[in-house]
Amino acid sequence: IIFPRRAVVKCGQPRAKEPPLEKTSLAVCPHDCPDTCSMAVTVRDGRAVDLRGDPNHAFTQGYLCMKVARYL
Repeated sequence: IIFPRRAVVKCGQPRAKEPPLEKTSLAVCPHDCPDTCSMAVTVRDGRAVDLRGDPNHAFTQGYLCMKVARYL
């Protein structure tokens, strides 16, 4: 995952409130199951905040098993 850089603020200058950086990326389940689930992970400010199944995955069609659905 590549995150965009934030602007550098010099000392003494007030920092403007920035909206949180958010990006959704596709990932693959780390378990060795035969269906190899595809996941959509939303990352905000460098932390994963949402995890859901990829609806475009041919086999699972957007569903995650109980093992992975509880990751976050």
